[in-house]
Amino acid sequence: MIEETGDGAAGWSVSSMERIKSRYLLVINIPLYTGAGGLSYADQLWFKDLTEHLSYIENFTIACPRLNQDAPLHARSLEDDPRYSRVRFVNLPGTPSLVRALLSLPVTVWKLWRAISDADIVHSGVGGWPIPLGWISIPLSVLLRKKTVTIVESGAWRLQPGLPSSFKAKLRATVYEHIARWCMSHTDLAIFTQEEYRQSLLPDDRHGRGHVIHASWIDEDVILSNQQAEQSWQQKLPANDVAIKVLYAGRLDVEKGVLVLLEAIKLISQKNIPLELGILGAGVLSETCNALSESLTGATRVRMLGTVQYGPPLFEVIRQFHLVVVPSISDEQPRIVYDAYSQGVPVLCTNTAGLRDCVFEGRTGRLVEPNNARVLSQALEEEAAAPQGLRSMGQTALGVARTMTHQRMHRDRQRLLFDLLRDPK
Repeated sequence: MIEETGDGAAGWSVSSMERIKSRYLLVINIPLYTGAGGLSYADQLWFKDLTEHLSYIENFTIACPRLNQDAPLHARSLEDDPRYSRVRFVNLPGTPSLVRALLSLPVTVWKLWRAISDADIVHSGVGGWPIPLGWISIPLSVLLRKKTVTIVESGAWRLQPGLPSSFKAKLRATVYEHIARWCMSHTDLAIFTQEEYRQSLLPDDRHGRGHVIHASWIDEDVILSNQQAEQSWQQKLPANDVAIKVLYAGRLDVEKGVLVLLEAIKLISQKNIPLELGILGAGVLSETCNALSESLTGATRVRMLGTVQYGPPLFEVIRQFHLVVVPSISDEQPRIVYDAYSQGVPVLCTNTAGLRDCVFEGRTGRLVEPNNARVLSQALEEEAAAPQGLRSMGQTALGVARTMTHQRMHRDRQRLLFDLLRDPK
């Protein structure tokens, strides 16, 4: 049953027994892998998200590329969960390049036509490489008069402010942006992970069909209690002169602001400020990070932490730090923010579209000008001088985390889907 308990999204509750029985088709570029013995594998985090869908969707079909190759590290077998026995799969061609995608287009269109014909609701997106499958599924859904759900989690095609861009990149960004806007103008239910996406991609006369639901991967059971968070902070702040420990966790790429962060650390090291930066992740800038780590010998240090699996190992690392820094240049919403909140750790983020929606200035963290090493270094210096303030922000962040679980994200989507099914249009 659906019960209205107040005003707005927070006032609705959907019984865990209520399931969507309409034929639901998810079209996505993320591949599944066929491993030894014919078993199906999914990336760890996608498996987590897919499985959450099964808690409220009865008749579920997944259309995505199927790759006959070894699955990535920590991938999960779909056969591990008996609920996948009732899921139907539409195996689309794997397309590792634009040329392969174009050559496979007839087969892809034909398979999606058949799958959409058999569906009542078609869920897709407007991003993906090399050709977003939503560019195909949304027009077909409109033609076949199916209800459409489109979720925008990333604008990866967009140019990064402050970074050089080629003519090819500019052309790609223009094409993607125009097609994305067309797709969003023809969707019945649009869900965005940030307000800027809703404002820029959805026409004014369609804003009533657009909703902002932040992306989060945290489960309720990983969120610390107030007592656990306080104990963690007592261990981290035994004395006022302890060096502040700052964590960066993410891909070591330019668009993540890693070069800006390293430059900020260099500025801090020139003042010999007691600060330790832990770098968790891998990417094209790994060697650059290693070089700085080896060159610093004073009070300011950089420590390379390698990589860890998402889940308890990551949260254990986060708890050891006073602050998580997110120097992103792109407009995406890094999910590390809510990961940090779940462990009672505040964040220092750049003021980009995807981050300003998640950070309450001075309460759960701080926002600074993006792509500016001097400003970032000043903010880090200020926090290093008064780490006790981070303790208070961490406790506030913990409260926010309890309202932003992965399950809550799906319950909000579930409510919107019920509204869509009730809509006679």
